[in-house]
Amino acid sequence: MDERWWFSAYQTLLLMLANTSEGRDLLCIDKRPYPVVAIGSSWVRFYLGEANDRDYRVTVAYTSNKFGNVVRYRWKAIQAALDRAMLKWAMTWPSVTPSVRVRQTILGTVTTAYPDAGSPGTNTVDGNTAHGSDDSTWATVRGGVGTGAGGTQVSGLIMQLGTGTTVNWDTISRAHYGFDFSAVTDTDNKDSATLSIYGASKSNGNSGSPDVNIYSSAPASNTSLVAGDFDGYGTTAFATAITYANFSTTAYNVFTLNASGLAQISLTATASNFGLRSASYDAANSEPTRNGNSLYDNMQANFADAADTTNDPKLELTHTSSVSRLRIGVGIFGGGVAVF
Repeated sequence: MDERWWFSAYQTLLLMLANTSEGRDLLCIDKRPYPVVAIGSSWVRFYLGEANDRDYRVTVAYTSNKFGNVVRYRWKAIQAALDRAMLKWAMTWPSVTPSVRVRQTILGTVTTAYPDAGSPGTNTVDGNTAHGSDDSTWATVRGGVGTGAGGTQVSGLIMQLGTGTTVNWDTISRAHYGFDFSAVTDTDNKDSATLSIYGASKSNGNSGSPDVNIYSSAPASNTSLVAGDFDGYGTTAFATAITYANFSTTAYNVFTLNASGLAQISLTATASNFGLRSASYDAANSEPTRNGNSLYDNMQANFADAADTTNDPKLELTHTSSVSRLRIGVGIFGGGVAVF
């Protein structure tokens, strides 16, 4: 038996049983006062509750194939308990008709990914790219192939717009972030996601007050950045832009991804690539007002090469099993109980 498939296919029924006293005994699940929200052949996940608008869960994993063995050895007793649980559940509704459905809500799992430190990274990389061309037109600087890139900074530029030394423009900088979600079951539903960047500093030398947003990025390599990656950023916004005034230099700046941003997350590839650039100027291709020579508007943030992951860029994906999201209906037909 493919136990991973079996536990996924019968997840909803198993959760019904696991959240009864009899089920906890049969499945050998700790009777801690928390609901079970997911169970696998060697692990069980409890819902701890909600705080600060976030759901919290804890997963208890075992080195042995604990629950797979329990189901095999106690299958007859477990099957009978499931039948009783379904009947009891159905009979709690005093007048159930074929049009009535009892729905069960399954909480999502939050998986957090960080870019790999160093360049090249193992599967991903983060860093910045730039095009510097002193005293060139806005179109030349913005549309250039790039003149520099970095992938090993502890912190650095994630956005910069700089004027030339005498006329026109000098520099535009953008940032890249790669995340690996290939360990997530590729049939899971991607429910929501946030991409968070921990700010380090900002400067408004040209008084342009630029905002920043998340877009696609398509580097030549998933594990390192080169100057030529500068022209691989998209212009479709993946979130709501954060203004210069609201960009924090002492905390995470959180972008909630929209449908386009969620679509950029791959559960099969080892790298889901995102970019950050000025929204109102760079992405919109709207030349800012030039207020003098050698003036810079910029923002800086931590990259993955910072110590530990406390302030690293991160992407938090909430996902649910496609099986567990199926609606379970209960109806009474001619005195019998049907599950559909």
